Amino acid sequence: MLRDREKVVDLGWLLICGTFAMVWCWSAGHALGPTFDEPFYMRAGLTNWHNLNHRELLCAGTMPLPPEVQMLPLRLAEVFASADPLAAWRDWLPLARMGTILFVWTLLWGAMRLGAIYGGAWGGRLAVTLVACEPILLGHGSLATTDVAFAACLTALIAVFRGRRDAPTWCGRCLLPGLWVALTFLAKASALVYVPICLTMVEAERLWSNGWRPWRRPEDGTSRWTPALLAWRDLSIVGLLGVAFLFMLCPRAWRGINFQISHNLDGHGTVYLFGQTSTTGFWYYFPAALAIKLALPVFALLAVMLILRPRYLLNGSLLAAAAMLLMTPSFRVQIGVRFVLPIAALAIIGVSAACARWFAEQAGARRALMGGFAALCVAWSLGSAVLVWPNGICYTNEIFGGTSQGYRSLTESNVDWGQGLNELADWEHAHDDAPLRLWYFGVDPVCMNEPFHPVLLHSIEADEVRRLCGGGYLAVSVTHLCANFHDAPAARYLRTLQPCAQTSAYLIYDLRSVPPR
Repeated sequence: MLRDREKVVDLGWLLICGTFAMVWCWSAGHALGPTFDEPFYMRAGLTNWHNLNHRELLCAGTMPLPPEVQMLPLRLAEVFASADPLAAWRDWLPLARMGTILFVWTLLWGAMRLGAIYGGAWGGRLAVTLVACEPILLGHGSLATTDVAFAACLTALIAVFRGRRDAPTWCGRCLLPGLWVALTFLAKASALVYVPICLTMVEAERLWSNGWRPWRRPEDGTSRWTPALLAWRDLSIVGLLGVAFLFMLCPRAWRGINFQISHNLDGHGTVYLFGQTSTTGFWYYFPAALAIKLALPVFALLAVMLILRPRYLLNGSLLAAAAMLLMTPSFRVQIGVRFVLPIAALAIIGVSAACARWFAEQAGARRALMGGFAALCVAWSLGSAVLVWPNGICYTNEIFGGTSQGYRSLTESNVDWGQGLNELADWEHAHDDAPLRLWYFGVDPVCMNEPFHPVLLHSIEADEVRRLCGGGYLAVSVTHLCANFHDAPAARYLRTLQPCAQTSAYLIYDLRSVPPR
């Protein structure tokens, strides 16, 4: 009876957290303009439904599962309502973004399941709450992209794999995890690195936490295999089943994986971090990005556990996150924290499980203090998510100046991914006393319409900026200003001026008050 009651409580908890995340993502998806990558996902995803062929997606390195799920409502609209989503793709984009909410629910389920495995019932509840309130996860969960889908599939894979390790048959231990391996690969080609490392760390932690000596046979003679060989056998079976399912579902999957391998070797052009640019990247880019973009309550809980009981942090979820973090210096495509969202999710889950495990062992004042501190962290995280809406991808924690100063540390998809024209239009409506010139990064067709007057400042000299902008306002993409054209004369000149206003993705200059150079 008690167990049934806990299941009902867990289900209610999941529904509350999922409803909050769903409403946040749905409403943000309607408020934001299109990001740089979404028009391609829409076109290629619908083409995939038309031709039942993954070619266009895979040739660009995009695995097909997220676009297929996101574009299914649009395909149904084509079939049953004779609509043409591609003709007015900007109007249909919010509906496509709703497809990502399915992956948000998957992520929350995986977080609750994995948190409960390592931290008991309260570990699952704390984990799902903090994941549901994490601004950067919500921000990318409101877009029709692949990043949250990958984090969700990987988290669910680890939860299923670890949760079924004690199943009596290899079918139970390996078949369902093998299917989740395939789904994780279908979400993003980065699974080639993430999946083996994460599953290996989870299995290694399981062996040591059970007190087994991996290279010795059981003393009771129940098996001729050592625990290490049994683990290696099952991991191999899971991997082989996953590969088999992958190529059954997507025979040309290797094209997408091969593209991403080549892309990582080549890099992605100029990288911006802490006011510096590099064409070869920074080895510490992703650790720095996580430190900048993750909400501070996670770090507060981590710091407390490092003081109180650091060994509880050695759970499979946090070890998998740490192992992947150690691999990030080899990631040369450094254009956003979105590439390591699985690390963020697993770290939140691992820290939550450690806190809940310590909480369960305490009584009296210590238990009350820990519960109060965890509740305070949840409230802090919830407040951050509410205040940053709908600009979750722009979120920057307080140590690095808050969201308004985030562009000083990171740009690209961390701040300005082309999504900010709706907000900028609202600003212009309240300041229509002068024309608004726009130096835009992105693919939103609205940039060509009133009230915007697009200008190209890529290669002009500083003396031409004021003349070209006609003495009005100039809204400058922070991605152009700080990263893409960091060393251009116009960008260097504009960085010497004081903006008169700011939106989430733009610095706005009033050039009427700037004297000629």
